[in-house]
Amino acid sequence: MLLLFQSCKSSKLDNNKNLITKINDTTNMVIDTVIIPHQIVKLIGKQMLTDIILADSIKGYTIESFVNENQIENDTIIGGYEIINESRNLNTELSKLLKTKIYDTNSYSFHISNTCLFTPEVAFQFFHPKKKTAVLFSFNCNKWKFIDDSKQVITDFAPKKLNIKALVKELFDIEIQSVKN
Repeated sequence: MLLLFQSCKSSKLDNNKNLITKINDTTNMVIDTVIIPHQIVKLIGKQMLTDIILADSIKGYTIESFVNENQIENDTIIGGYEIINESRNLNTELSKLLKTKIYDTNSYSFHISNTCLFTPEVAFQFFHPKKKTAVLFSFNCNKWKFIDDSKQVITDFAPKKLNIKALVKELFDIEIQSVKN
């Protein structure tokens, strides 16, 4: 699988955008094209976004809200947080929905920074042959944390725009009580 990462200037919005095109290396056919605003690329990074795009599958988890510093990363730990419950792999529709929310500037609260203890309840792990990337959600303070092998980025999300409650409900058949609207 080839991936083209290009910067382009949108004359209409006068904003820098990054165009990511996924190409099948056997057929050279375009599989998918995603436009990601420069603001998100700058915050999360090209490599982590590339890993999310390349993911063959995505799995959801409910996790213990407090990190155990002594835990070693393995199949029962994500970002230092113990897995409580594992969902099935997200289907194509739910995978696309989650990725779309990650690439949308409206999902972020760039101008607001909540000061609170990051206590995630839900995580999504993006799998592809070379790497695993995770996104953890703390609904009590509206923050999400992006994690890969070399980087961690924590930032605020806009709960009304991100609206992750329906996805959590569908995957786990639970209501997260701390989810704020």
